Amino acid sequence: MFAGNLIDHGLDDMNISMMTGRLSGGLDDIFDDVKIFPEGIDKKTRSKFINEIYEKNYAKVSNYKRWILNHGLLLMCSVFDEFMADLLNEILIVNPSLCLWDNRKDIISDFKGKSLKERYKTYINKLRIKEGDFFDFSAFKLDIQLKYKNFNFEDLEEIYKKRHKVAHTDGYILKSYSELVKISDIFQKLILILARQAMNKWSIETELTIYLKK
Repeated sequence: MFAGNLIDHGLDDMNISMMTGRLSGGLDDIFDDVKIFPEGIDKKTRSKFINEIYEKNYAKVSNYKRWILNHGLLLMCSVFDEFMADLLNEILIVNPSLCLWDNRKDIISDFKGKSLKERYKTYINKLRIKEGDFFDFSAFKLDIQLKYKNFNFEDLEEIYKKRHKVAHTDGYILKSYSELVKISDIFQKLILILARQAMNKWSIETELTIYLKK
């Protein structure tokens, strides 16, 4: 919602110009500083520098919309990562017999360092959450079920591939707010699904599972 409001209302042409002006502010003071320019600087050179800096700053501010979208993707993936680790930790606390293969804290630390596929396999193999259950949208309304009936691990992995590109190239992979909303919706649904699976299979009581019972 924040990103949508900011994109729709917070970065119009007037605000872009205003923010660019603020970023470019103080240049005259710099050019007038005798410590930096002891011999001064002529008006033509000064104007040239100011225009170049203004153009660079304008381009930077104009890209803030896309920056917000793509860093929103990074944030959502990070939230889902933390949720998976926290849920695993809760399951291990309530079911210590599952920790026989290692110390719980070491398990969680190791889990956080794994790839998405490895973490997914931990849920499938160690927590015995079937692949179909991981993406079981049957608890939602029919329109949601139809919308995501073919969603699977490969689709989730594609989201993380986009995240990887954003994180390592600082690129603008998402082009529209609707893309971010769709990804947000998917993560919200997956969190609810996994919370319900943990409640049913491992008797986990969290604020979320208590809410799901209502």
